[in-house]
Parts: sequence; structure tokens; C-alpha cells
Amino acid sequence: MSEESIKEFYDRKFRKEYGTDAVYLNTDPEHYHQKILERIKKGQVILDVGCATGYLGAVAKQKGNRVYGVEISEEAAKKAAELLDDVLVGNIEKVDLPFPEKYFDTIICSDVLEHLFDPKQGLIKLRKYLKPNGELMVVVPNVAHYSIRLMLLMGRWEYRNVGSMDYGHLRFFTKKSMVTLLESSNYNVKEIIPYIVLPPPLSFINKYSGKILTRLYRRFFNTTFAQSFLYVAEV
Repeated sequence: MSEESIKEFYDRKFRKEYGTDAVYLNTDPEHYHQKILERIKKGQVILDVGCATGYLGAVAKQKGNRVYGVEISEEAAKKAAELLDDVLVGNIEKVDLPFPEKYFDTIICSDVLEHLFDPKQGLIKLRKYLKPNGELMVVVPNVAHYSIRLMLLMGRWEYRNVGSMDYGHLRFFTKKSMVTLLESSNYNVKEIIPYIVLPPPLSFINKYSGKILTRLYRRFFNTTFAQSFLYVAEV
């Protein structure tokens, strides 16, 4: 896949040619969007890698922060530029970042690394821009989620327009392999926060039981029932 074909893929996605609104801020308190925002305090300088239309960074900016974005899609970057302090258009694997070293308090890579050809080099590249006491927040889908396990048991591997099997995903991670990638890129993993997604029968029970199953599965069965993991790391 060439650089131009990658850009065209994401431009089409943000033009909603797939017939679905694939990019939005999830307001579920348990969702990783909200978990990221919870950790961001006032007065930070933030880099949102793969900022899309700026929906996440805009909320962080409203909390009294400076927020910069990097986005490969020109379609999305135009919208993000109206919300963030500045947006750089380009592929994070290749674009030159015009920032001094140790500039950012927080670097966000939410649903980004699985789209890269070489996520390790991307992480190494970003490392020098993070302050010594800063945080890298990475979100990637969990390829060991029960829905993908069931698909493999049935002898299938099917891509979709959105979700864990998005057509744009080039790399796949388990909880353990993502920790290994971060550590081999010289980051220290401080915390791992699972986003639990249960099948319909269990989700119904969970809804009317005070989300007791979410708490139970988050603690004991997260490698199977976490749709994604949020990894909080430092240099």
C-alpha cells in the first residue's frame, strides 16, 4: 500500500463514503476516550497523533490546554484545525515534527499504532518529544477479544469498515505483545486500562446489575473481553 493510497483511504473514511460515522467522541464513562480525558489536567501541552477531526483534542483544549494534532487525512485535518491550536498534515512515520525535544506533557496515540507499518519506530520517534514526567497514552484494539477468537474458530478472518477489524489495520496486538512493544521502545508501562465489551446476553445482565460484570471481567477476564486497552506509559 503506497503513501497516496493510504491518504486516499482515510480521506474516503472521513468523507463518510463507508456510509457510517466511524469517528466520534464516545461519551460512555467506561470508554477509553473518557479515561484519557480524565487523566489530562489543566495547563498541559498535548500532542494528539492521529487526531482525526479533533473531537478528542477539542475537549482537552477546553480544559485549558494547548493541543496540537497530526493527521494523515487532509479531509479530517481541515476540521481539526478549526478546533485545535495547530494541525500538521502527514503520516507520523514520515513527517518531520516541528517541536523541540521534551516539549509535551502528554502524547496521545488513540487507535493509531495498528495503522502503522512500523509502530516501534513511531514510538521511538515520539519518545524524544515527551517530557521526563510526561505520559504517553496509547490505545490499540485487542486481537484476543472473544469476538475475534470466535471468528477464527469458524475459520474466518473478515475485515470491516469500522471496529477491531477495520480495513486500515496493518498490525494486531494482544495485551502482552503491546506491553512488549512499549518496553522495547524504552517506555515504562505505568497502567493498563481495559475497555470491556460483553456479548448481548451478558451485556443485558450487566446493564441491570450495576455493571457488576464489567468490574468482574475487567479484573479477571480482560484479555478475552476487553475490546481495547489503554496503556499509560512514561519515558
